[in-house]
Amino acid sequence: MWCIVDDEVAALAALPNVELGLTNAGTTYSEVAAFAHLPLDFARFDKTVVRDFRTPRAKQIMQRTLEISRDNDAFHVVFDGVESLDQVEFIRSIGGTLAEGTLLSNAMSANEFLMRLETMGTSLPEAAPRQAE
Repeated sequence: MWCIVDDEVAALAALPNVELGLTNAGTTYSEVAAFAHLPLDFARFDKTVVRDFRTPRAKQIMQRTLEISRDNDAFHVVFDGVESLDQVEFIRSIGGTLAEGTLLSNAMSANEFLMRLETMGTSLPEAAPRQAE
């Protein structure tokens, strides 16, 4: 079965501008098979795993995934849901470099973001008109 899936996924991965990733990583055991058989560009840890970074099982999962990514030099590992400096320190200690979360930031609406840019004398670049193909 993996052979058929591998062929179809490999064809999809070969398309231009396509990135394949495993989201919510760390929540199932079958991910190891995915890492071994799929041409992944990234793995994004589930927020609950990152939140539980102090538990031995979560540490083991995150460390092992980073090892697999380094051994294969095939995909990036993203730690989602980073909310504390302790989490950042842990991620750095195991060799992680990509993190997303709410640490030191607050979510804001698009209108508030644009108003802040305007207040700073900055603006977003204008989108280039689409060319007919």
